[in-house]
Formats: sequence, structure tokens, C-alpha cells
Amino acid sequence: MPSKTAPSKVAVAKRATKAAATKRADANGPAQVATTKQARPKIKSDAQSGRAASNAAIPKRAAMVLRSSDQQARRASSRVVKLVEPAITEGRTVNLVVNGETAALPASFAAALYQAAREQAVGHRVTISFPDAVDELTPNQAAAELGVSRPLLVKLLDDGTISSRQLPGSRHRKIARADLDAYQAKKSTRRRLIAEAMNEVADAGEYLPK
Repeated sequence: MPSKTAPSKVAVAKRATKAAATKRADANGPAQVATTKQARPKIKSDAQSGRAASNAAIPKRAAMVLRSSDQQARRASSRVVKLVEPAITEGRTVNLVVNGETAALPASFAAALYQAAREQAVGHRVTISFPDAVDELTPNQAAAELGVSRPLLVKLLDDGTISSRQLPGSRHRKIARADLDAYQAKKSTRRRLIAEAMNEVADAGEYLPK
């Protein structure tokens, strides 16, 4: 029989190293594989995204001005008038339906919607005021609420007819809600007194000469 060749010293050393490594692995237990759990991206629902976009797109305002409507807006406004007018006339509830959900509009809301749609249907501008939305207004906001031009509003501020305060380090001004309300009340009182005086003159038959 052929004699077996004795393993070399190098082979013996490799086997010894491998056996020692295996022994250490067995002593430490099964090998652990480190894994990193990746965070799943958060996906907003359509409703959540819509609410976030809505809140960002609709800031608080003291007044809104709907400009003269184009042909498409006039047709849409006419449609609203056609649907809402019979309900208001007959005292029926006007329902708002959005994404399958229904909300009954208060009578005052329905009336405001009808009035705005009726004016837009014929191309008229519409100003919607929110008196308590803000404590202070810019000149542009105040002018829109009063229905006057900005130059006229600035004149009223300059001559002190309407009080205002100048922002520190700026030329910009703010008008307090209370001051604007006071001006409107004073203006309404003046108009009422003039109307009463004219009615008294008319009742007495005392007309001014032409």
C-alpha cells in the first residue's frame, strides 16, 4: 500500500486556526446580523393634505373683494342663484354637499351666498367684510371694507378723521378695528341726521331754490 504523506506544517497551522475560530463562534452563540430598520415615510391622506393646503391658502382677512366676474364665473353664479333663490323664497333649508358630506347652511349664510352670487352673475364686484377677524387693519383692508379708494383712505388718515398708528421704523400704518368702527358709526349717524333734516324740509314744503 502506498504510504500516506504527512501534512505540512502550514496546513496544520491553517486547520488549527480554523478550528479555534469555529470554537469561539460556538461559544458566543449564533452569529448576529445587524439590521437597520428604515423609517417608513409618512403619507398624508387626501383629507389631511387638503386641510393643510386649505389652511395655508386661506389666511384671515378683514374683507374680501370679488372682482368683476368673467363669463365662466357669471354662468356659475347664475346657476347658484337659480338653485338657491327658490329655497330662500319658500323658507326651505339650503344644503351644502362636499365630498358626499352634507351641511345645512344657516339662513343668514344662504342669504349672503345668494346676494353675492346674484351680483357676480351680472358682473358686479362684491365686497365681503369680516369685522372681527383681525384687531388691526392695513390701509388697503380698511379701504376695501369702507368701499373707498386707497388714496381717499390715506387722506382720511392724514387729516386725522380716522385714527391710525405708524409701525416702528416703518412708514406703514395700522388702523385699529375700534377706530374704523367708530368712523363708520359716525358716518352713519351723519347720514341719518341729513336724511331726517331733508325730510323735515320736504314735509314743511320748504324747498331750496334751483
